[in-house]
Amino acid sequence: MSAPIQPVIPYHDLFKHMLNGVAYCRMVFDTKDNPVDFVYLYVNPAFEKITGLKQAAIINRRVTDAIPGIKTENPELFDTYGRVVLTGEPAEFEIYVKPLKRWLAVSAYRPKRGHFVAIFENITGRKLTEQALAASDAQARLLLALSNDGIMVHGMTPDGQPEPFIEVNESACQMLGYSRSELLKMSPADIDAPKNPDEIPVIDRLMSDGSVVFERFHIAKNGTRIPVEISSRIADVNGNKMVISIVRDIAERKKERMLLERLVAERTQELNDINLKLTQEIEQRALAQRALEASESHFRSLYEKLLVGYQSLDAEARFLEVNPAWLKTMGYAKEEVIGRWFGDFLAGDQASDFREKFKRFKERGEVETEFVLVRKNGSHALVSVTGRIDYDTLGAVRKTHCLIIDITERRRIEQEIYRLASFPLVNPNPIMRVSPQGELLFANNASRPLMEHWHARIGGLLPEELRAEITEAYSSGLVRNLEVTVGEQTYDIKLYPNFELGALNLYGIDISRRKKIARELEISEANYRMLFNNASDAMILWKSIGNNTWQIIEANRVACERYGYSRDEMLALTGQQLNAPGSYSSLSPAIEQMRRTGYATYELKHITKKGVVIPVEVYGHQFELNGDIVILAVVRDISERKRLEAEKEKYQDRLEAMVEERTRSLTEEIASRHRAEAELQRLYEHEKSLSYALKKQMDERVFFTRALVHELKTPLTPLLGSSEMLVNLAREEPLISLSRNVQSGAVKLRKRIDQLLDLAKGEVGLLKLKFAPVDLGNLLKELVSFISPSAVKKGLAIRLELPPSLPPIEGDRDYLYRVILNLLDNALKFTSSGGQVTIKAFVSGDAIEVWVSDTGIGIPKEKQERLFVPYSRVASDDTEFAGLGLGLSLCKNIIELHGGRIWIESQKDKGTTVRFTLPVIHPKQEKGETRS
Repeated sequence: MSAPIQPVIPYHDLFKHMLNGVAYCRMVFDTKDNPVDFVYLYVNPAFEKITGLKQAAIINRRVTDAIPGIKTENPELFDTYGRVVLTGEPAEFEIYVKPLKRWLAVSAYRPKRGHFVAIFENITGRKLTEQALAASDAQARLLLALSNDGIMVHGMTPDGQPEPFIEVNESACQMLGYSRSELLKMSPADIDAPKNPDEIPVIDRLMSDGSVVFERFHIAKNGTRIPVEISSRIADVNGNKMVISIVRDIAERKKERMLLERLVAERTQELNDINLKLTQEIEQRALAQRALEASESHFRSLYEKLLVGYQSLDAEARFLEVNPAWLKTMGYAKEEVIGRWFGDFLAGDQASDFREKFKRFKERGEVETEFVLVRKNGSHALVSVTGRIDYDTLGAVRKTHCLIIDITERRRIEQEIYRLASFPLVNPNPIMRVSPQGELLFANNASRPLMEHWHARIGGLLPEELRAEITEAYSSGLVRNLEVTVGEQTYDIKLYPNFELGALNLYGIDISRRKKIARELEISEANYRMLFNNASDAMILWKSIGNNTWQIIEANRVACERYGYSRDEMLALTGQQLNAPGSYSSLSPAIEQMRRTGYATYELKHITKKGVVIPVEVYGHQFELNGDIVILAVVRDISERKRLEAEKEKYQDRLEAMVEERTRSLTEEIASRHRAEAELQRLYEHEKSLSYALKKQMDERVFFTRALVHELKTPLTPLLGSSEMLVNLAREEPLISLSRNVQSGAVKLRKRIDQLLDLAKGEVGLLKLKFAPVDLGNLLKELVSFISPSAVKKGLAIRLELPPSLPPIEGDRDYLYRVILNLLDNALKFTSSGGQVTIKAFVSGDAIEVWVSDTGIGIPKEKQERLFVPYSRVASDDTEFAGLGLGLSLCKNIIELHGGRIWIESQKDKGTTVRFTLPVIHPKQEKGETRS
């Protein structure tokens, strides 16, 4: 049998001696132009070395015959090659070829219709390196993510001012209710409650000592004040000061402390008044009930607003609960999900796989896996599933708790193939041929950046230092590797001697992205290592080594410093050696709880290298790492807390003794109290009868006042109308003066009647005000404009003093108008010609203060005390200054109904100033609300 005919391919010798594998193939389509297979027409020797496939076994054979199972395992390969052949557009991608068990970087292009050339590079080594770095980075991230406490990192300016966060973990996000992206746009000042004066020494101590532990309140996204204990440490990262803070929610501890302090207060109060003690106990129960209801509402709100999907299954894998984010991702209504088997939503034949995984999940207590779910619209969603089991007291599965995250888009991006250019002329990678003396014989278009960097041209010599490398490669016959940086691009250059041609082939690959990824992975690993080592609390990673023994496999710097060991000494310790005698044996319940739930909080007594016993509080999390069962323990020294608790217990004992002693004397006091209660009941009945009589008198007075006003206003109405017609019809004196006098008297009489009615309403609480926003500045301007003609007629100056703006108030504009008009009317009335009336308004605290001042006759000191009493008058001359003395009393009633106050400052013959305030801020009221 004759050897297969090799196709004629341009630059055949370049293909032959390339380090990259090359395959020249013909695409096979079905009747609908769908790519179904391809046939190998030519492969170079490097192809055989990279793939392990022999040329004689695959030439002129279909790939589905040459590599069994490839279409099932890598169907995307056929789609990509088919697209290249159909469109003529080259393609670059990375792919893991499962039958060959190799990672390949592939560049494909169409040399002619129906054919394609594929250039391969074996990148399995690089991928394994990237995966190792990613695993290291993931381990560091896992330590950060699995911490029960919030971890937050931010910069610090030289003068101690915090900069925005550069890293936060999931626990911090959950504690505060923000997403990670939201917190990374914020700084500590954005989440801190208003600072106390004693917080400045905390910053000073952090700057001077490098670490500090303190308490304060953080404000969550929903406005909740969260008490936290913050353990901060300053670390120097690349010359910059970074503050690493471990934030622990101490709401429960605060609650315990508050309960203890409240108990002391209640017991002390019992010594003074047993009746008050009973009242306080009732109030505390109501407060606790409200706190419980608020807590339940808060956690339900967090569950409803969780951005990732949540699902809970029973022991048979049937849905018990899903949150809105799960329903939004999958497109179902809740009633379409609850009660159904999880496998009903899986795509393809994943149901059997799920049964096995769910069985292991129930045994191990936690899971981290992926499934493809079918949305309601038929589309598929690739999701990651992370969860744990909730066991009952007997160890039976009660239900699961799982977070469901849609990673469809992320996986698409991860699997997105990047393209390599066609080879050789259209290949985006530099390819050149040079002589042993360094003369450039051939270069493709992608070589232009390197040629410009080397100032080289076809037929010219390459730089001297490169010629030395070329001579060495040709003389030794070995491939030489170089790295060349051109601007922001880095190229991996390979010099391959070709003795048959008497020349060398130069192949370049742009490795900028690969270098950048490697640098970023190294930086990321360094950052997370820095976070671990610079945490304020001791962090220890334990591994189970059997026989109820746990070995330290990692410890941060704080742990080494606290216990006085070097890092190597720490890694040689077991749990029995680090714990004080008797402490390790108490660990079993916590380990059992972590086995069931994954988490536990417990207290131990650790012993340092010098033998000092330290009481510690441990937040432990058990999980699987590289196939081993490990526990991440965040260890906090609670020596000071234990000391305070001991002191409180002593004080409690003393308090109990005092209570017991006092209790013996309460019998007589209780009997006395019963007698006092009987007397109070008798007085209450007497007061009740008096109150009823008073109410009856008030009702009779209101009825009389209304009847009186009605009787007075009934004849006044036609009098007002007739007097107005007389004024309009009178054409000569004395009819004009007489008609005006009649009209003026009727208007004043109506005003007195209205004042009398409003005063009576105010006295019995029937005066109703309708509140709405009022612009006080505009109201004052309107009143000054209205009163100015009267002032000018009397020869008085009117002066209005207002700031550029006044905040709005809530009030009844009509009644405020009457109050200020009454004050202005009094000022004009009691000020002689040539005098001045001044109206001033300004903001004073949380209120607006208004002054109405005049230069009139003033008020004697002995009359000032009764100015706001009805029917009290300033002037004794009834003919010159007429009036009933009701105006100021009514003004006081109206101002006080607005929540303000009114007072007068005056000296005889030197003028009077009436001042009143109106609050800027009132409790929220509906528009049009009335108040009395």
